[in-house]
Amino acid sequence: MGGFLTKLLAVIQRRQQIKNMELISKEFMLKREKYLKMNANELSCLSDDDLRTALSERLMLEQDKLNWDTAETLSSFKGAKKIYYIVSCFDMEVLNGGLCQFFVNYSRILAPYVSQCLNTIGASEYERLFSDFVSTNRIDLNDLDSFIIEDADEYAAQTERYPFDNFDDKYCQLYEEAPLENILLAYARENLVDFETI
Repeated sequence: MGGFLTKLLAVIQRRQQIKNMELISKEFMLKREKYLKMNANELSCLSDDDLRTALSERLMLEQDKLNWDTAETLSSFKGAKKIYYIVSCFDMEVLNGGLCQFFVNYSRILAPYVSQCLNTIGASEYERLFSDFVSTNRIDLNDLDSFIIEDADEYAAQTERYPFDNFDDKYCQLYEEAPLENILLAYARENLVDFETI
């Protein structure tokens, strides 16, 4: 009898988990629809976390329309939206896998614009760190074809080309003091009108 009750309890718990996931998903989709319809004034009233989500959802919808083509997205976005896109991609890549990952992934197309965007949002320490690394290692941001890889072995070789760990450590230290996402969000709040159209 104990085995049957244990199995029954497990089935009931699993059904409740599924129901909870469905509710969370439904709530998120309702929020997403609301975020996509908001004007700049409505966006400005959101909390930081909700605004980040709203801007992310809006950008993802536009990227989806462009088949997630980075070059196409880059040419399509204008003003603060373009800056937000470039800096958020850069920050996400570096936090996820380091600067080498940024240069290896599709986002390397954005590399020539990073310094200017960091300066525009007021992230001068991040800009200095990035520019110093690029100039010290004589990396041509307009020609990153040498970072195109086919497999994990090639990626491992890429990580050895330059002192990426040193950059990544400094980036993380800087991030602990002043997260780039907060600087970027403050900039976005000042320019929400650029995010109104989708």
